[in-house]
Amino acid sequence: MKVSIIVIAHGSNSIEVYRDLKNVIESMKMFIVEQDLEIHLAYNEKVGNVSVPHWEEVLEEVLERGVTNIVMVLLFIAKGKHVVRDIVGKFMDNLVFDQWMKVMWKGYIFNLYITSPISSTTLFKLMIANSINRSIGMLKQKVLSVEKNVSRIETESLERINLLLNTIIETSDFEKMVMARVVFASGNLDLAYHTYIHPRFLDVARE
Repeated sequence: MKVSIIVIAHGSNSIEVYRDLKNVIESMKMFIVEQDLEIHLAYNEKVGNVSVPHWEEVLEEVLERGVTNIVMVLLFIAKGKHVVRDIVGKFMDNLVFDQWMKVMWKGYIFNLYITSPISSTTLFKLMIANSINRSIGMLKQKVLSVEKNVSRIETESLERINLLLNTIIETSDFEKMVMARVVFASGNLDLAYHTYIHPRFLDVARE
């Protein structure tokens, strides 16, 4: 039983897109149970000089060789005009996916299976949800990391300010601690020379 797989993408003149699609096909082969299959990459629209044939050219060449079982894998997100008009509409009036059908095209009679656009698949939805969850998770980790960094910066800054205060003013450890906070908040070390901390300022604040 001969089966040919035609993977159909939209079409692009980008060599990077072509390489990505070829990598997709090579990776896909590892998960296909039946290994003795020929898999072709084709575009729905031929653009530029990238050497990817139109899907109709590939289909005709395959049918000419006597292959009568064709699977068309649609690399399209939704059932847009390219799927409805340019591909499925070439074989039938109604949209039928994921079923084997006997069709006639350009005088050839063969069995055709067209996969659903990927937006209707559970794996596609899981992939999008997983990407969103991963992005939120990374954001949370980044926020936590920033919070930890801010806390560390504050601690290290206060330690350095205290060392400086020890060399420029003579006062109690408590007053130095308060002054260190003042300097840290303002970023102005000169305040240490011009600020007086009343011994009862905490009592006044409580009142």
